Amino acid sequence: MHSHDALLFELFAIFLEAKVIGEIFERLKLPAVLGEILAGVVIGPYALGWIHPSDTLGSIAEIARSSCCFTRAWKSAQAI
Repeated sequence: MHSHDALLFELFAIFLEAKVIGEIFERLKLPAVLGEILAGVVIGPYALGWIHPSDTLGSIAEIARSSCCFTRAWKSAQAI
Protein backbone atom coordinates (compact mmCIF):
# COMPACT_ATOMS: atom_id res chain seq x y z
CA MET A 1 0.00 0.00 0.00
CA HIS A 2 1.07 3.55 -0.58
CA SER A 3 1.57 5.85 2.36
CA HIS A 4 -1.78 7.61 1.89
CA ASP A 5 -3.63 4.33 1.47
CA ALA A 6 -2.06 2.93 4.63
CA LEU A 7 -2.96 6.07 6.59
CA LEU A 8 -6.58 5.97 5.42
CA PHE A 9 -6.81 2.26 6.25
CA GLU A 10 -5.39 2.87 9.74
CA LEU A 11 -7.82 5.73 10.38
CA PHE A 12 -10.71 3.59 9.16
CA ALA A 13 -9.65 0.71 11.43
CA ILE A 14 -9.30 3.04 14.42
CA PHE A 15 -12.73 4.62 13.91
CA LEU A 16 -14.41 1.27 13.23
CA GLU A 17 -12.97 -0.47 16.29
CA ALA A 18 -13.70 2.51 18.53
CA LYS A 19 -17.32 2.66 17.34
CA VAL A 20 -17.93 -1.09 17.65
CA ILE A 21 -16.43 -1.42 21.13
CA GLY A 22 -18.09 1.85 22.21
CA GLU A 23 -21.48 0.46 21.13
CA ILE A 24 -20.84 -2.75 23.05
CA PHE A 25 -20.03 -0.74 26.17
CA GLU A 26 -23.23 1.32 25.75
CA ARG A 27 -25.30 -1.87 25.55
CA LEU A 28 -23.63 -2.98 28.78
CA LYS A 29 -24.76 0.35 30.33
CA LEU A 30 -21.17 1.63 30.50
CA PRO A 31 -19.83 4.89 29.04
CA ALA A 32 -18.95 4.54 25.36
CA VAL A 33 -15.78 6.57 25.85
CA LEU A 34 -14.36 3.76 28.01
CA GLY A 35 -14.91 1.33 25.16
CA GLU A 36 -13.28 3.72 22.73
CA ILE A 37 -10.24 4.06 24.97
CA LEU A 38 -10.08 0.29 25.36
CA ALA A 39 -10.24 -0.08 21.57
CA GLY A 40 -7.24 2.22 21.23
CA VAL A 41 -5.26 0.21 23.74
CA VAL A 42 -6.20 -3.12 22.15
CA ILE A 43 -5.44 -2.25 18.51
CA GLY A 44 -2.42 -0.12 19.37
CA PRO A 45 1.18 -1.27 19.57
CA TYR A 46 0.91 -2.47 23.18
CA ALA A 47 -1.61 -5.30 22.69
CA LEU A 48 -2.41 -6.61 19.21
CA GLY A 49 -0.05 -4.25 17.38
CA TRP A 50 -2.39 -3.65 14.43
CA ILE A 51 -1.72 0.10 14.41
CA HIS A 52 1.78 1.45 14.84
CA PRO A 53 2.53 5.02 15.89
CA SER A 54 3.60 7.47 13.23
CA ASP A 55 4.15 11.20 13.08
CA THR A 56 0.98 11.69 11.04
CA LEU A 57 -1.22 9.69 13.42
CA GLY A 58 0.35 11.54 16.34
CA SER A 59 -0.50 14.88 14.75
CA ILE A 60 -4.07 13.80 14.08
CA ALA A 61 -4.40 12.58 17.67
CA GLU A 62 -3.08 15.90 18.99
CA ILE A 63 -5.62 17.83 16.92
CA ALA A 64 -8.40 15.54 18.16
CA ARG A 65 -7.34 15.99 21.80
CA SER A 66 -7.22 19.77 21.41
CA SER A 67 -10.62 19.80 19.74
CA CYS A 68 -12.09 17.63 22.49
CA CYS A 69 -10.70 19.88 25.23
CA PHE A 70 -11.94 23.01 23.45
CA THR A 71 -15.42 21.52 22.99
CA ARG A 72 -15.62 20.46 26.63
CA ALA A 73 -14.51 23.90 27.82
CA TRP A 74 -17.00 25.58 25.49
CA LYS A 75 -19.88 23.48 26.81
CA SER A 76 -18.81 24.15 30.40
CA ALA A 77 -18.73 27.89 29.76
CA GLN A 78 -22.20 27.80 28.23
CA ALA A 79 -23.58 25.89 31.22
CA ILE A 80 -22.54 28.63 33.63
